[in-house]
Amino acid sequence: SIGAIQRIDYVLVVDRSIKKTKLKPLVTKFVNNLQALGLIVEASPGNEIKDNIYIKIHLPQKAIEHFANIYDIDIASEGHNYIPISSINLQMTQTPLTRNRDIFQRAGEATNVERILILNEILSETKFAEDENKHGVAKLIRLGALKAAYPLHDGSYHFEEKGTGPLNDRQLLLKYWATFSLWYKEQPLNLIQKYYGTEVAFYFAWLGFYNTMLIPAAIVGVICFLISVLHLNFFRQELIQEICNSNLTMCPLCHSGHSCIYKTLKNACYFANVSVIFDNQTTVFFAVFMSFWATVFLNLWRRLENVLKMRWNVESVEDDTKIRLQFKETATHKRLSIATGQMEPYVPMKNKIFKLTLSYGTSMLLVSIVLLAVIGVIMYRLTMAALIRMSNSPNLKSHSAVLLTSTSGILQVIFIKIFGRFYGRTSEWLTQLENPRTQSEFDNSVVHKRYFLGFVNNYASLFYIAFFKGRFYTPAHKPTLTSFVTDICHLCGCLTALCIQLFFMMLLKSMAGNILTLIVPIVTKIFKKRLKKPVASVVPQWEEEFALNPADRYLLTTEFMEMSEFVKNVSILGSNEVIVVQYGFVTFFVGAFPLAPLCALINNSMELRLDAYKLVVRYRRPVPRQIAGIGAWNNI
Repeated sequence: SIGAIQRIDYVLVVDRSIKKTKLKPLVTKFVNNLQALGLIVEASPGNEIKDNIYIKIHLPQKAIEHFANIYDIDIASEGHNYIPISSINLQMTQTPLTRNRDIFQRAGEATNVERILILNEILSETKFAEDENKHGVAKLIRLGALKAAYPLHDGSYHFEEKGTGPLNDRQLLLKYWATFSLWYKEQPLNLIQKYYGTEVAFYFAWLGFYNTMLIPAAIVGVICFLISVLHLNFFRQELIQEICNSNLTMCPLCHSGHSCIYKTLKNACYFANVSVIFDNQTTVFFAVFMSFWATVFLNLWRRLENVLKMRWNVESVEDDTKIRLQFKETATHKRLSIATGQMEPYVPMKNKIFKLTLSYGTSMLLVSIVLLAVIGVIMYRLTMAALIRMSNSPNLKSHSAVLLTSTSGILQVIFIKIFGRFYGRTSEWLTQLENPRTQSEFDNSVVHKRYFLGFVNNYASLFYIAFFKGRFYTPAHKPTLTSFVTDICHLCGCLTALCIQLFFMMLLKSMAGNILTLIVPIVTKIFKKRLKKPVASVVPQWEEEFALNPADRYLLTTEFMEMSEFVKNVSILGSNEVIVVQYGFVTFFVGAFPLAPLCALINNSMELRLDAYKLVVRYRRPVPRQIAGIGAWNNI
């Protein structure tokens, strides 16, 4: 300990029991090396968690100037180079922050983000043993020498509405951004970039722009839906009545068995009404409209992305080419690098091919499990249909089509949620197996695997209904009613079944997930308060933030993929419905469900503020990453 630290930039957490283990010399060596580099370090015992020792780190001004040059971190820029994005100036959508363009002008010192970036580089390269691969705080955590390492927030998020002092950046973000009452307001993107770095800022810029672009799509979708309702009531009512009042008897699909029962055409009355609403001429128009919408969206987003790159001075940021520590540890072969003239580790081609084969083979195995789940839902639907036909309930028989489609849709969503809990971590594990050379290669590989598995998981059932259902049925084969080939479209077509499936996927996976994300932590906190014994002493900030949810490296990968998680250690922003997967719902299958853009808009408006609230209040401050755009997600 060297005196009392006035400003804490980073915190390392050590278990008190480490004194009795062989890991203590590693932590001691690590801390001594940090002090030798000019950092100020102080250790404090835990107040609430007595087993914890908190090592607080301060980065002095001399160290900032020295290491900023080494790590090429620009601490001399003037701040934001403001470039207006739009000439539209709506007063009702502005906040006190955005009204002043929330422009950051440097006050002659490094920002908190820059201090964290410098410290993170130091912590990742400082050695804790003589071996060249024994360095970095991440490896100390993997070895169990450290329990956690995290930068501190700017202060408490609590504030008084009529307080006299100025609010810190965290409080400003909570007041003018991370609250549901501001769902229609502009986001303070510049302040988000200043506080969290460009990776988080670009994500929220993308989500905000996506929501804005969904507004015209939702309006057109609602108009098409209303026209379809009028179409049903005034133009197609005669045809519907012909079906509802018909006494025609339909032949069963099978040739033998107790469930091969003849039924009348009027049993399709309810399904026919639904079908007319979602399967008519406006469906074709809306599908064409959304094709143009998707093209315009992508081009306008790339324009906005380039503007933000210039505003935040990151247009020249290059991908990380530094060799990963894990790659150095596992790559036992070395060869002379033409670029550096030094011996560098590498993996022989035969080893690389073997690992890639194993990785992608495992991915295909996971895909086959998803397809088996789809087949399982199909068999459930066929079996229940046979049982309903043999029942004596007229109401059950008349509504069997909608009932079976709805329950199978709910069942499919449950399977999707269960599988979605595994493929995120599985993607990271498989990428570690491949062992890419650089961190950027590793991150891109994780992103592509997660999207591939998420694509199959979310779209398999929809693709089956849209393109394959009913294609295998041939009456000449004389199948039983529970045979897979008898899963054919309803008399009114497959589009309504696709509509119902998409409705349940968007409703249950998105909105229900967001509601749970909001409610579960609140209820848990109430119960914890009731069970918790009162503590007399005041808990310091670094100890309070240890109790917050950790924000891992793939916080935003999860956010782009799965927006509705709420379990503590999964990842922060949970990951919005599946933002990119949801984008697929809105573009691939929107012809079957014109209200999909409206559902997406309502969900994402809630999602954006919920993610912001979680980021500001419930999670530790993530280590900022300065990247130029949303990276691999653009191509996806």
